[in-house]
Amino acid sequence: MDDPPPYPPDPPSPNPSSIPTLLHPGPLHQHGCIALSLAAHLPPQSATIQVLDIAPHALALADLNTRTLAPRLQNPVTFIQADIMLDPITNAIPRKACDLVVSNPPYVTNEEYAGLEPDVKEWEDQRALVAGEEGMAFHWRIARVVARTLLREGGGNGIGVPRLVMEIGGRHQMEGVTRVLKEEGFKRVEVWEDMAEGRDV
Repeated sequence: MDDPPPYPPDPPSPNPSSIPTLLHPGPLHQHGCIALSLAAHLPPQSATIQVLDIAPHALALADLNTRTLAPRLQNPVTFIQADIMLDPITNAIPRKACDLVVSNPPYVTNEEYAGLEPDVKEWEDQRALVAGEEGMAFHWRIARVVARTLLREGGGNGIGVPRLVMEIGGRHQMEGVTRVLKEEGFKRVEVWEDMAEGRDV
């Protein structure tokens, strides 16, 4: 298999007349780091950002981080407790309301989890790591929910960026995740090399 291309060039700045909605679904237990980075680095008042997580303690810490970083945030962030695997997601997010979904979902297999180092297993919530026998249960669920329920009709709202960005666990998951994305109607699927020499879809 050919090596994937490096990260694509930075997308153009959002159209000032459009305010896209970005969604970061969980369970992630990352205390808002991706959402807050987007809120800080996107142009001022160019997006509204909503974050889903299953864990109340993670949301509480994310809220604390939001208040701590408030002077640096240029876009509003809202945190919502929900389980994307179980909840009717439209109870938390209106249908067809999102322009971009970004997720770093669990991608460790059951077998891989058994062999993880103690400095991971003893400090990370298992729900934030394990995603079934193939490590792709969340990718499959997110792809289907995003394509069928969450993405706004019309594509991208003119912001010139992908509609769905997810991290995967490595090359062994590229084919399975790519297949599901295409089955759900994503016509252009790319794999980018991340800065830690991993693989993101």
